[in-house]
Amino acid sequence: MNRHLRLGLGALTVLSLTLPTTALARAASTGAPNAAACGSIELAPIIDHADDGSKITSRPDRRGVYVPIIMVPDWTGRATHDATRTGEFSVPLDMSTTGTPPATPRASLIGQLQNIPGAAVYTFDYRASAGKWVDDPGIGPALGDAIDCVTAALGQKAILITHGLGGTAARYAVAGQVAGHDRGNEVTTVIGFGSPQNGSQLADLTNTGVGTTASEPRILSRLLIGACAGLAPARFDPYSPCGSIPPEAAAIGVSGAAGSYRAGSAALTGLLPYPPNVALDSFAGDVAVKAPNLGWFNLRPFRTDQVSLGDLAASTAAVTLGARSQLRSTCSFTLNAFGTGEQSVGLRLDDATAPQLGPAWAGTVRQCYGADLTRISEFADSLTALITKEIRDRQPLDTSELESLPVPSLCGHPAGNLVGGYLPGIPPDQGEVALASTVDPSRFKDYTVFGDLTNDGVPDTVVVLKCTNANGQGADAIAAYDNGATLLGSVSLDAVTDRPRDEVYQVSVSKETGRIDWRTTRDTDSPCCPTVDATATFTYDPSTGGLKAGKLTSFNETEIAAALFDAARTGKVSKKAAGMAPPEIINAMIAANRDNGIFRSLACYGPSPQDASWPAVAKADFGDSWPPSDGTRHGDRFCLIKLGATGAGPTYAQDPAGFTAPPEPERYALLGLEHVGFRNWMAVEFRLPGGEDTTGGGNDNGGGGGGIFGTPRPGGGPLFP
Repeated sequence: MNRHLRLGLGALTVLSLTLPTTALARAASTGAPNAAACGSIELAPIIDHADDGSKITSRPDRRGVYVPIIMVPDWTGRATHDATRTGEFSVPLDMSTTGTPPATPRASLIGQLQNIPGAAVYTFDYRASAGKWVDDPGIGPALGDAIDCVTAALGQKAILITHGLGGTAARYAVAGQVAGHDRGNEVTTVIGFGSPQNGSQLADLTNTGVGTTASEPRILSRLLIGACAGLAPARFDPYSPCGSIPPEAAAIGVSGAAGSYRAGSAALTGLLPYPPNVALDSFAGDVAVKAPNLGWFNLRPFRTDQVSLGDLAASTAAVTLGARSQLRSTCSFTLNAFGTGEQSVGLRLDDATAPQLGPAWAGTVRQCYGADLTRISEFADSLTALITKEIRDRQPLDTSELESLPVPSLCGHPAGNLVGGYLPGIPPDQGEVALASTVDPSRFKDYTVFGDLTNDGVPDTVVVLKCTNANGQGADAIAAYDNGATLLGSVSLDAVTDRPRDEVYQVSVSKETGRIDWRTTRDTDSPCCPTVDATATFTYDPSTGGLKAGKLTSFNETEIAAALFDAARTGKVSKKAAGMAPPEIINAMIAANRDNGIFRSLACYGPSPQDASWPAVAKADFGDSWPPSDGTRHGDRFCLIKLGATGAGPTYAQDPAGFTAPPEPERYALLGLEHVGFRNWMAVEFRLPGGEDTTGGGNDNGGGGGGIFGTPRPGGGPLFP
């Protein structure tokens, strides 16, 4: 039993509630991801094959939903995924952090992501605004609008994958730079490939200064860009140092954004940090350069050990700042210049891992350069693992996980872990503990529900557990789990009702609140057949680490019986009453009230003899062990209608002042009611005293309720004696 939910049956109240909502929480959207047309982003087409050669197919996760993944490119703004492969995330994976490339180029980064169930990959292309500061309408604001649109369309929070300065655009869009546009509730994770958090090394070239440790990377960067300029008009691979670094520096400078992207700039300092609930992960390049013999205008500001140039565009420290996790890809070089003290005439950069390349470094792609980070196989594997885990963490448990859940102590059996849906180790003659959906798979949706009880954005799972012991069937229980199968809390329903027999109809969850609909017993019920319907809400209470009770309400047959009683007395059959009994029973009751005695009062009972409160006259009329075992439908509860004088005599309400009614014989008609579902009763039999009966065939329509402890009826006796 769970100590956090203990209410006695006396707390049940007489209320009429609407039927419960569906037991299975539905995802916000189950449509295909291309249903979202959201401005500057577009769904990336599938143009790759999986690494095993099979066709990549877009498919939802097991909830039937897609998670939007938005690819935000570097300063060029090139992200469109097509056969040209010019998008920054479209190049096949042909590099490795070890320097030894894969034997065969693998599917592009976008292709790798498209192969994850539930991933909807979008590209954000802003080449028309390339190189500008992120407040340009085509960059940060446009990205923010796209995030708003696609998360609303798919009903899922977004993941952003950024490259280089695209990370600054992402920060502008997510961090709420525009008042009222904090998108911390729309984005969970930003994963950057060489995306600086506190400024670009290239933008820092607008600074001046020589001779300090802090200026060494800046001086080396100038040397490299100068060397590239000296090699003109040679054409370089756009992913090589001379094909990417000088154009990037020029683009930032021409647009006037260089000062904004520089560390310590007013624009960058004014950029808000990511909301605390947005996680950062980082992939960084690390170009380590030794320049022990380099002289520059007769100055020797350089150390004899290595100087880190980051990925040439941004420092490693700037890229990994604040990251939850990081991976680096390193290259080692030796740099020497040749010339006089007044003028440098030559520059040589030797790759320590491939010294034979010599001056070819300028046009050679390497796994440590910023432009090439999206081509690294290990980075792609780590990225897909991160996103696969996040999408998985947004999903509830699957069937195989349900059948191995940990369960609390129930029916006197110790806690343990299910195996195949059953708790092992219980001797056959001592009962069992089992997952209700394993016992009856046809009712999986009644017994298993997914919803966010803990309000952390991740679906939790609520299941129904059944148990028996040597004494027979015990009360059903509910148990709640997070998506890692950790038990959040449980409730055995006998702790709620203080009754030994409690059987769940269904459980549901909506907006962090759960609801249980079940049936329980009362003292006058047959042991086999609970006849009281109950419903209660429950929530997760983090302060106690358990489930906390909400409102508890009960229902039984008395409201239906009273409606039929009123219909018989008035001769007017409401739609509600018509749905509670077949016409022959209602007509017989109307005729009996008119011809066989005025209906005076109504009271309902359980089977006799276990319900000893039956009037002696009724036992004599109908038998002292009711209902009989004759193969006829008699019902689960039996309402006795006290009859007044024969004929259309006066009712109590019509008696004149001072009038004394003559004594009336004690006589009862019997109305048999069958429990056919939650808050659902049907009249199946009507008998007059002396054995005369009018029995309807019964059907499955109708419904009603009332309290366990009945209330007095106007003009008659109490519903319960």
